[in-house]
This record gives sequence, structure tokens and C-alpha cells, in this order.
Amino acid sequence: MKNVSNINAQHGMSNLPGLNKVRVIDVNDVLSIKYPHRAIPPKELEDDVLVIPSGHKLVDGGVTLKEGAKFTNLYFSPGQGDFTESLSKTAHGGLWNSNVSITCPGDSPDVRACIEVLKNMRVLVLCLDNDNKPRLMGTLKQPCEVMIEFSTSSLKSRKISFNALTKRQAYFSYAWANDEFTGIGSEFSNEFNLDFNA
Repeated sequence: MKNVSNINAQHGMSNLPGLNKVRVIDVNDVLSIKYPHRAIPPKELEDDVLVIPSGHKLVDGGVTLKEGAKFTNLYFSPGQGDFTESLSKTAHGGLWNSNVSITCPGDSPDVRACIEVLKNMRVLVLCLDNDNKPRLMGTLKQPCEVMIEFSTSSLKSRKISFNALTKRQAYFSYAWANDEFTGIGSEFSNEFNLDFNA
């Protein structure tokens, strides 16, 4: 592939590691998502820098929420959030295994009650990296699975992981703030907020 060495070139842009924020959306609270029809091949600029094709970004206003839909903020220790993607080859073609993993400190009866709710949810994950790029992980037909592990080996904490196996990589989102999503009376809610310092 011509100029493959430049595929990651993003002149003038930072490349900070880790995640800044994570929110989850119950898949039952999402009416529809307008996905790009197909991935558009990258276009080369004159300086041979490959740009992100529009086929990898959700269209503006493409997420519609049910009335009263609730987003869930997940609090985690700074620097303890990670997003990964890996390509697996199968008889049916390539599949992307996407993962968001966060470490949440502390333990209490209230936290455990929240975990009991979270473990039964089928969710889409909206994560914001430290370069302020939001990604939406999972699809309506292939939502994320939730995995939880608690340990007291150092500080009391839970590792919460969300996994999705999809045909495409997690889409870049056109929005992060709730009021940027087009929903029917959609509103942000802190009612179920996994703040482990509470």
C-alpha cells in the first residue's frame, strides 16, 4: 500500500494516551442510529497524509434517544481508563474486538447496588479520549458486554470492562454533550451515577 508509513501522521495534533470520560447508554433508550452506509476509502492529500474518511464518523444528528433517555457517567481514577481495538480474522471476514476498561476506586453498599443494575444492562459506550475525540462503541444489534472484577490487592477498586465484537471499528461521534444528540425530549441524568467517591 502506497505511503502506508504515513497512515498515522496527524500534523499539528496531540496524541495523549488514555481516556478522559466514559458514559454508557442503555441500548433500550436509543431509538435509532444513522450509521455511515459504508467506509469510504481514505483520500490522500498532496502531502501524502491520509485523513479520516467520513465513513468512520457518525453523521451529525444521527443518534435519536427515547423521551427521558438517561446517560450514565462512570467515575474512574484519572489515568485509569483505556480504549483498545483488535482485528480478528474469521471465516466470515474481519471482526473488530473493541474494549473500554476503567478502574473505579472504593466499595460500599450503594456502589454494589449500582453494580447490580449495571451488570444486567446492554449498553453502548461513549468514551472521550484525552485528545477530546469521542467514540461510540457497540451497535444497536451488537451492544457491549459488561465484565466486572473487584480486588483489594492494593487499593480497593473495581475494574469494569465493556466489550463489543462488531464488523466495523468504533465510530467517531459527532458529539459528546448530551444536548448535541438529537433525541425526543432526551435529557442528561445523574440519577444513576457511578461516582465511587459518593
